[in-house]
Amino acid sequence: MQNDSRRQSVSVEHTYDQDLPKLEDCLAQLPALMATLEERLKRLDSSYRPVKPFVKVKFHDFTQTTLEQAGAARDLASYQLLLAQAFARGGKPVRLLGIGARLDDLRGRHEQLELFQR
Repeated sequence: MQNDSRRQSVSVEHTYDQDLPKLEDCLAQLPALMATLEERLKRLDSSYRPVKPFVKVKFHDFTQTTLEQAGAARDLASYQLLLAQAFARGGKPVRLLGIGARLDDLRGRHEQLELFQR
C-alpha cells in the first residue's frame, strides 16, 4: 500500500525556558517566529498555496488552544490578533508558542480538473 500523503500545513513553534506571563511578552516573540515561518514557506514547491494562518498556545499548565482564521492575511497584524484571542482563552503564562499556515493542495485540484475535462 502506497501512502501519498500531502502536507496540510507549515508551522514553527518554540518552547520557552521561562514562561511568558503576559500577552505583550508573547507578542514580542512573533517577529522571530514569523521570520522562521517565512523561510519554511519559501521552501514549499509551487503545488501548495498557504491559505489560513493559525496560532498555537500552550500554557504553563500544559493546556493548549489553537486558533485559525480563513481569509486572513499572513502578516504581523493578523498573527497578533489571533495570538491575542488565543491568549485570552487561557489568560495564563505561556510555555510554547507556535504559528503556521494551512495549505491548499493545488496538485490535487489540478488532478481533479483533468478528470472532468475529458
